[in-house]
Amino acid sequence: MRRATVLGLLAVLAGLAGAAPARGSRIDAGHASARPPWVSDAAVRRARAYARRRAGRVSFAVAEPGARLRGRAVTRDYPSASVVKAMLLVAVLRAHRHEALPGYERALLGPMIRYSDNAAASAVYASVGGGGLRGVARAAGMRRFADVGDWPGTRITAADQARLFLRLDAVVPPRHRRHARGLLAGIVREQRWGIAAVADRRGLRIRFKGGWRSTLAHQVARVERNGRFVALAVLTDGDPTTVYGEATIRGIAERLLRPRPRVRAAALKRRRAPCLSWRTLPPTGLPGRSPCPDQPAHQDPAGTPEGERGGEPEHGAGEPAGDAAEQQRGGGHGEQDRADEGGQDGAGQEIGMATRELVEGEAHGELWLNGLLRGEGSWSDRLDSMVAQRAAADQRRPVGTR
Repeated sequence: MRRATVLGLLAVLAGLAGAAPARGSRIDAGHASARPPWVSDAAVRRARAYARRRAGRVSFAVAEPGARLRGRAVTRDYPSASVVKAMLLVAVLRAHRHEALPGYERALLGPMIRYSDNAAASAVYASVGGGGLRGVARAAGMRRFADVGDWPGTRITAADQARLFLRLDAVVPPRHRRHARGLLAGIVREQRWGIAAVADRRGLRIRFKGGWRSTLAHQVARVERNGRFVALAVLTDGDPTTVYGEATIRGIAERLLRPRPRVRAAALKRRRAPCLSWRTLPPTGLPGRSPCPDQPAHQDPAGTPEGERGGEPEHGAGEPAGDAAEQQRGGGHGEQDRADEGGQDGAGQEIGMATRELVEGEAHGELWLNGLLRGEGSWSDRLDSMVAQRAAADQRRPVGTR
């Protein structure tokens, strides 16, 4: 009885193991990833909503290693146009899997992929035929590919094209992978629209192929970043113009591909224009508030921040501080009081007053600090100049006044 029970359990487990691959909801590209998908479900929903608003027929598919294939109308078939040239490339390379690529075929593949040359594509199709394309379709796991006897009319779906570009390295023979990568990454600038434009702008590596006619625009791509990759296929038909179809592809790609992390504006500003602390300035006659939000106020010799001393109201950023405000209100004794309280000598008084006037009179030192950052002199040069100007002004004043 116990033996029968064990055998029954083993049979159940074997059945479950055999049934797991039949789910078909996940794509194997050589290895699985435990990380969350690069393209989130929310991004796919945004792309679907955008596609519904566009004229004509729009399908797209997103394929990632170990994740289920997602998209919109992924099994709807379209005429391939020049997108099938990527399959023609793979067919030629697979035909020479154990040998170097002949020179005449190498000469055809470059123009066919990089410039989308139709004459080169026709020559390659004559060489590999429909059988070569069907072999690529089987190797890539395509399900609805159909050859119709001429390469521009080949029937394709977004799901099948995404599967191909996800497994691109696996279906290309190892000795020819570098050549294939170079061709698909080296599409000329004039044809780098749609997904390619988004990837280039966001610093992503991309291998892709596009196709277009008067009312049709397709693009299929493999996008890579930091060791991760995703395959995208966007097919459109019934577009008002080709440019409209290209814009549709770009709009879908923008919603699917996450932008690169951006540096916060405040952090970028601090990096470009470092905030100088009061600790870098002369210690005499300094205001109590630091120009750097993340640095403490200057402290007096007793260790109490000036902004926290009793009886001194806190002033705003645009209002002159302390005794300078008294001067503007007509007090007339602010500078002398500072000199008496600080016990400073004449040179110290002048430097302290010059520093305070410089900092407060130029929007809390912003103009001066900007000048320093541009290399326009040092703080000591500026203070020496102001001390000299103050001395000259004192000599011109009538005796007994200040």
